[in-house]
Amino acid sequence: KELPEPVLESSGMISRFEQAASAKEVAQRESQLSQLVKQLPTCNRVLLAWVTLHLDHITVREKTTKMNAQTVAMTLSPVLQMSHRLLLALLCHCKSLFPDIILTKYIPPLPSGSANLPDEPESIALELVKQESLLAQIHMQMNAGFVTKSREEQLWEVQRIITQLKRKYKIAQKLEGQVQKSLDEDTRSNDEHHGNLQKSDQTHNSTETISSALKNPQNTEPKSNEQFKGNCDPTIPVGEVATQFTPIEERSHSSTNTIKMEKTDENSFIDPQISEATTEQVSLEKVRESLIYGELLNTETSLRTRIQQEKNEIKKLLNILAEKGPEKPISRDRTHSPNEAEMTVMIQLSKENQLLEKKMTTLIRSIIEEKDACVELKVQLAMHQLMESNTLQSLKDKI
Repeated sequence: KELPEPVLESSGMISRFEQAASAKEVAQRESQLSQLVKQLPTCNRVLLAWVTLHLDHITVREKTTKMNAQTVAMTLSPVLQMSHRLLLALLCHCKSLFPDIILTKYIPPLPSGSANLPDEPESIALELVKQESLLAQIHMQMNAGFVTKSREEQLWEVQRIITQLKRKYKIAQKLEGQVQKSLDEDTRSNDEHHGNLQKSDQTHNSTETISSALKNPQNTEPKSNEQFKGNCDPTIPVGEVATQFTPIEERSHSSTNTIKMEKTDENSFIDPQISEATTEQVSLEKVRESLIYGELLNTETSLRTRIQQEKNEIKKLLNILAEKGPEKPISRDRTHSPNEAEMTVMIQLSKENQLLEKKMTTLIRSIIEEKDACVELKVQLAMHQLMESNTLQSLKDKI
């Protein structure tokens, strides 16, 4: 069968492709074909790429498929509305014409009842896309009127798999966030440790120089005496001269004190920035956890009130039954054995009951997930309002 429209858009474009395919030089033919392929519309270009790459895969497996490039071109060129020479040229240059397109093997969605769900977040997200596409297809078929028991069972199974995948994806994202947070904390602690080691090395070197100066006072004393002799004024009293010069031990002690003070000042300059960021993050986490706790307490109180209402309703019904009195047992003289039709009806009813139970469990799960999502959204809204109020307050304080 022929396609309703040509793959190469129009007859004019087909003639231009034919002229490019008739070029004798390989490089010239490849460049002309690549320029013409870029001029095609997106849908035509994608279709041509997929078809030619698929046919190229067939020709690569010639031993299995028994089809080489010549036979494929001879067979499918009339269907694709192009000449044998053009299709053969496209097959020869397909990898250079379409370098970005990769054909991947299609993996169908997981069937109903499969317990082997993916574990990685990427594979979970891919499977979620497949299951949601399958669910949309089932809904479309049921809306068209193709409603059967098997399709209803498939619908509820797909919904069950989607809920399980969403729950697993949420857990995987939380675990990834915790791992990333721990890695960030480790890198931060390593940086702090490296900085402290550098500071300790600097202080150690400075203390070594001071101690060496203290151990060799003989080398320094003559110079100091010469300086004293050269600079000493005979008119100045001896006591005043003594006050002008301090001993080497006192100077070394003061230098070590200044080094210690510089070290403490640097630590006090670096640590508050890190501690301020960590305390802010911890405070935000605490506020978030407290908001989640408050929302969960509200849901707990609402559920307790509903349980109490149900208990009161049960008590009312029991009182009504007690007022009516016990029912008289109906005596049956003969035992009734169900026939084949009744047995089939009972089996059908039991299957319907099982299906309804599955529907109920899936609905309960979806309700729980929606409630969790509502709690998360409420917490996010409260956090956003709190941050806005804090920023406004800080701006007012600055003004």
